[in-house]
Amino acid sequence: MRWRCALALLPLLLYAQEDVLRPRGAPVFEPWTQARTPIRLGLEGGISWNSTSQSINYAGVQPTPPTPMDIFKSGSGISPAAAAAVDIGIAPKLGLQFKLGYEQKKWSNSGTKSADCEDPFGNVSPVSVQSRYTVQANYLAIGAALRYDLTPQLWLTVGPVYHRLLGKVRQTERYEVDPNSDCGFPGPDGNLYRVLEIEAEIGPDDPVPAPPSSGRFGAELGIGYRIPLSPGLELVPRLSGQLLSSPRNGDVDTRDWWRGPTLGPLPVQWKGLSLYSVLLTVGVWFTIQ
Repeated sequence: MRWRCALALLPLLLYAQEDVLRPRGAPVFEPWTQARTPIRLGLEGGISWNSTSQSINYAGVQPTPPTPMDIFKSGSGISPAAAAAVDIGIAPKLGLQFKLGYEQKKWSNSGTKSADCEDPFGNVSPVSVQSRYTVQANYLAIGAALRYDLTPQLWLTVGPVYHRLLGKVRQTERYEVDPNSDCGFPGPDGNLYRVLEIEAEIGPDDPVPAPPSSGRFGAELGIGYRIPLSPGLELVPRLSGQLLSSPRNGDVDTRDWWRGPTLGPLPVQWKGLSLYSVLLTVGVWFTIQ
């Protein structure tokens, strides 16, 4: 009878021991805020939506309707972004994040504008010109931010960011004359062509007025959401906004020749170019401590 009782108690002792070792049942993912000073590494990739604007000021006559130069007042576009990051916990709800990445900034604009068309006999008439431009710049992105946890999964970051230009800025322009007109752009062979395409690559050291900036400083504000995949592994979508200094050194003084036959070359200044970006990325984060 004594051995029978001992065998009957054996399963109870095993269950009691399991309950002592794991009193809460199955393991759960530990929130970031419950770790003392966690260190996490992340790899992020996504897209950058970019928006530019500047003023175009004429010193004298303002052409009406606007010429093809008017498209350079603004632009927008989407380009890729990727980064490696580290998050160091410094308090229950605070941490420091550092990132090193690649960001492409690309923007463009298009529209139908007006220009003067002069025939061989000196007669001038307006003509519609389909106009488009595209600018692309590649940057090394370096950032630091303070992280604050709103909840165990939702957090905010704010901090400085620096963009270093890689290579040169590439700009393309395309102008197409209304096919119903007899006008065109004179080519090197003396013939007229309905399409004019211009390509240029400009670096910070090139001898041009107001070359691109070699580096840009600014601030970045972000919000991220942590989705646990397994212990020590998280999926983190992040939305960030960037406000940085101008991608161009100074303002551009030039002339508008599109209405030359009737108004002459018009002195004009491109002033205050700004570039803003919103980044949407998805990252995989690993806890190493």
